[in-house]
Amino acid sequence: MLSSLVAVFLVVVVVLGSVRFGVARSRLPERGSFTETVPGCPAEVVIRFDGLGVPHISTDDEEALWFAQGFAHARDRFFQMEMARRLASGRLAEVVGAAALPSDRRFRTWRIGATARRQAALVDARSRAVLEAYADGVNAALEAFGRWIAPEIWLLGHDPEP
Repeated sequence: MLSSLVAVFLVVVVVLGSVRFGVARSRLPERGSFTETVPGCPAEVVIRFDGLGVPHISTDDEEALWFAQGFAHARDRFFQMEMARRLASGRLAEVVGAAALPSDRRFRTWRIGATARRQAALVDARSRAVLEAYADGVNAALEAFGRWIAPEIWLLGHDPEP
């Protein structure tokens, strides 16, 4: 009986690992440099990855730089970004369940999401352009990879919002 359960568990792990590797191979950090066309990027950008997988972005266009930065962040850290956004807005329980309700109540009471929206309305035009280019890059990565952008997203069965 125990050996059957172990065998089933190993098969499930191998299948999930194969699916994860096959689907997300193109979003994992590469080494060296590569050329990738990202729909919506306003100019040509070169992203080089060092030996640790850290991206180094080069371009002559500032808007494209922020776009590429948003794309790279989302590609590598989307789950963390999504959970932080939900935590700050008091919407974590929508994804992880009732255990997050005390946290959601606390963050809604502190009105962090509302404060962030008020502050965003006050930024100057240049800062707004930078933030929008970055967000456009994040959304381009989300559009390119969908819920497969992070294993935690598809394991939770969550469809992230732009």
